[in-house]
Amino acid sequence: MSKYIVAGHFGGAFSTTCKDRSPVPDYTCGHLHRSQEAAQKCLEELLGWDKDRKNCSAKWYNARILKSAETESGWM
Repeated sequence: MSKYIVAGHFGGAFSTTCKDRSPVPDYTCGHLHRSQEAAQKCLEELLGWDKDRKNCSAKWYNARILKSAETESGWM
């Protein structure tokens, strides 16, 4: 069963591994999610979109959901 993480990066793009070019995040949410839907909910909470002020967390703005390195690596 795949597990998912919410991962972010500094700058323009994720770094990648030399071996298989899988993404290497600069920071993560810190835990594994059992489903992609749960990871999406976590990302939305971290993003903290405020519709009244029309702003959100700059740190998590370009974050992505990745499959955990413990199972398979790659973008979602």
